[in-house]
Amino acid sequence: MVQGERLLATHIPVLAIGSPDDFYLFAHIANHNEQLHHLKDGAEALIVFQGPHSYVSSSWYKEKDISTWDYSAVHVNAKIAVQTDWELEESLQKLIARFERDQDKPLYYQDIPEDIIRDHLPYITGFWLQS
Repeated sequence: MVQGERLLATHIPVLAIGSPDDFYLFAHIANHNEQLHHLKDGAEALIVFQGPHSYVSSSWYKEKDISTWDYSAVHVNAKIAVQTDWELEESLQKLIARFERDQDKPLYYQDIPEDIIRDHLPYITGFWLQS
């Protein structure tokens, strides 16, 4: 999430690279996304990773009590660093490999015709997220 004139959020895949002690997050957005105007080196972003969540009825308790909502989530504050064209291609290769690997007939980045990639790359912007 990056703040413009109003709060903005985009649901996108965000992946990590590195070790648990030294890592970067990375992602990309379409250039027609209004958040692009706020995607600048050094700008602060809030990344929210949502886990399982569900209503917990007080009828499940031994004693009468108040119902609640049980959830898990991680909020990460990070600084943005816009990727170079080369970094964008590298991160797209990693992203596609991550999500295609479990497909019956995976289509990896290197299998996509070069002219299609060349036509689409100018319409997206990749970025790093560093905490």
